[in-house]
Amino acid sequence: MINNPEKLENHTMHLWLSERIFSWAHDSDGGQLSDQQRMKRPHIILAHAESLLTSGSSELSASDAVLNLKRAINSRLQHLEDLYRFSTLFPQIKGSLERLEQVGLARPFVVKRLFNIRNDIEHRDAQPPTRAQIRELVDATWYFLRTTDYACKRVARGLTLRSGDEGSFPPVQWISLRCSREKVDQFDVAGWVTLDFLSETAQPGFFECDLIRVNAKPVIAPSSDDFMDRMGYMHNLARAGDERFIDGKAALSPDSQREFWRLALDAL
Repeated sequence: MINNPEKLENHTMHLWLSERIFSWAHDSDGGQLSDQQRMKRPHIILAHAESLLTSGSSELSASDAVLNLKRAINSRLQHLEDLYRFSTLFPQIKGSLERLEQVGLARPFVVKRLFNIRNDIEHRDAQPPTRAQIRELVDATWYFLRTTDYACKRVARGLTLRSGDEGSFPPVQWISLRCSREKVDQFDVAGWVTLDFLSETAQPGFFECDLIRVNAKPVIAPSSDDFMDRMGYMHNLARAGDERFIDGKAALSPDSQREFWRLALDAL
């Protein structure tokens, strides 16, 4: 895919990187803590819904319990949207729950059942479900909140992908991807890959990169006496002749973005 590897050296390049990197082992490459009070808010609403169900015996208390279960879920959905902007990342997917399903954060069937019941009560004055059924909805809401807590507590920002075990020798290929604050589809990209992972032309299964560096393994020892510089030199000296270090910006396709967020959230 690269016809003349020598011309890549020390030049700014417009290349494409293979999506095969997403099949490598993945680890978190950074994140930040979010508003912990906001993370706890849906659990407070859920507790209120349970108290309504426990303390009251009327249809109104049962209806209020269902309404508050939906409030708890909506609170969490809005928090996730504010943190990750999934509606911008996946504009072709209409529902909030369906967007979460794309990145492995939700299974929408049971939660959508709760929403439908709530809408029937609010807009059609329907009878609330039995208390046993509401108990099932309480459990479903609790499960939804618990399984999304981690994504609200610490916000994923980066991902490191490795072709083998970290610390192996000779060193493995790796790529670091970190999301940009400016554009939802733009990422900082850096790492070592073999030339078969790079292409000079657009093709299926590759995403676009503007690279400020494309370097082969070092051949001259660093002039610095810094221990880490020299260790890095010795480490990368063992790399294969067809490996290149790349550094720059990447514009991920929708499919690549979906994989990035699925793996980044899984690595939290």
